[in-house]
Order: sequence, then structure tokens, then C-alpha cells
Amino acid sequence: MKKSEEMEMVKYWKWFFRNGYKRFYDKWLLFHVLVSFLLAGVVPLSLYEASKGLLLPTVGILIGLSFAWSGNALALLSTDEIQEFTGYHDGGIAEYAYVLLSSILSLIVTLVGWGLAGLDIFDSVWPGDSCVLTYYFIKVFLYLILSVSIRECWSVVMGTQMLLLAKVEVARRKKEKNS
Repeated sequence: MKKSEEMEMVKYWKWFFRNGYKRFYDKWLLFHVLVSFLLAGVVPLSLYEASKGLLLPTVGILIGLSFAWSGNALALLSTDEIQEFTGYHDGGIAEYAYVLLSSILSLIVTLVGWGLAGLDIFDSVWPGDSCVLTYYFIKVFLYLILSVSIRECWSVVMGTQMLLLAKVEVARRKKEKNS
């Protein structure tokens, strides 16, 4: 890895731990927590069964969808109109790129968590009645990150659409100004 690439990664992590994590700690977090407790209590499957049958394929679809839309968003971020548009916002274009990276990070964390469940790690390490509460909170956490990842996938799609609309608007205003 080149020195400049290392610096960019450091910049992202500094941004994430200074302000970026707040994107996940917002008014919707209560909703995600409620959904996760509900699912952990209602879904009758073990984490292993749930990951194998439904959740890992679903997370795979979310990741594919997010990466496809992220590609579109990154292409839009490189346009002159969006460069101009982001210049008026705190953090500039880096803020937009880091938000996209954070959405992808949430999907990766979800994939790893549910991947561990698919490897039967949680069911084999915390079996039996003595660990019911620990197992339950692991279920809550895994359903929480899944719920947040669904939101983040949607935010990538919405963010890309908003960038497209901003690009069109900036181009329209430039054309009006030059006419």
C-alpha cells in the first residue's frame, strides 16, 4: 500500500470515530433496536438455521445492490457539477465518499456477523440453558446489524438518487446563468 493510500484510510477512520459513527446513532436506532428484540424473540430458528436459510443470501443481495449503486454514486461524485455542489457542504466531497464507505462497512460487519452464525459458532459456543441470555443478546445484536444494514443499503440508493438530482439541478442553473 502506498503512503498516500495509507493516509486516506487514516483520514476515513479519523472521520468515522470523530463524527461518522453518529450516522448510525440517530433517531432510527430505537426503531432498529425494537425490531431486533422482536425478531430475536419471535423467530423460532437457531442463528445457524436462520443464517443458512435466509439471511446470508439476503445479505449477499444487499451487498450486490449497494455496490452497484455505490459505483453509480462514485461516478456521480467525480462529475464537475457534484464537485461544485459538495464544495458548499461541510466536509466537501470527502464527507459524501465517507458516508458511502460507512454504508458498505455496515454491510461487511453484517456479513461477518451472520457468516459466523452460519459457521455454527454461536450455537456451538453458547448451547444450553445456562447461556440463554447471552445467546439471546447475540441474536438481538445480529438482527440489529441486519436491520441497520437494510437501512444503509436503502440510504446508498437514496443518496445516489439525490446526487443525480443535484447534478441535474446544478447543470440547469449553470445553463440558466450562462444564457
